[in-house]
Amino acid sequence: MNLAETESQHMQQAAGANQHRAEHGSARRGRRNALTDPRLVRSTGQVMALDFDPTVVGIASQPFWLSWRDDAGKLISHVPDFFARRADGTSVVVDCRPVERRKPRDAAKFEATARACAMVGWNYRLVGVPDPIVTANLRWLAGYRHPRHDLPDVGEVLRRVFVTPTPLMAGRDLWRSVQATSVSGGHRGRPV
Repeated sequence: MNLAETESQHMQQAAGANQHRAEHGSARRGRRNALTDPRLVRSTGQVMALDFDPTVVGIASQPFWLSWRDDAGKLISHVPDFFARRADGTSVVVDCRPVERRKPRDAAKFEATARACAMVGWNYRLVGVPDPIVTANLRWLAGYRHPRHDLPDVGEVLRRVFVTPTPLMAGRDLWRSVQATSVSGGHRGRPV
């Protein structure tokens, strides 16, 4: 069981029946990221962006608790939204909060999280609402990351066709001409 699954189960048990839930299927990594906190349900665009980042090799939602005492001795705590590990061994902790919803007490938590991350050599990002067009495009593209769309011969031809920047429709026409000579059958037996 990975950290995201463990944390997800903990959050479901703690929150009870009124818990919101969403999932983002990480086809590239072969697991799903369960997003159980209502704020994370609204952050699926951010986790999709992390998932599509070719440098990211692992993602955990609500990965850990930070706790500290303020100047008055009051216990303060914060749970960052995401932790991502990169292929080069570096890490990034991400908090997602729309700018209009950031209160002064939240700003103090984000600053403390940034300091804690710096102390252990992790990067920290505070992000707002993702661009809805980018999110829609990532959601559409994510459907094609499923193993049923893993067509190595077609992928090789498409890489050759689009090795240099090419308009999509011109690339499609070039793909059709290459397909006729090197790949039989087309996409699911139909030309695109």
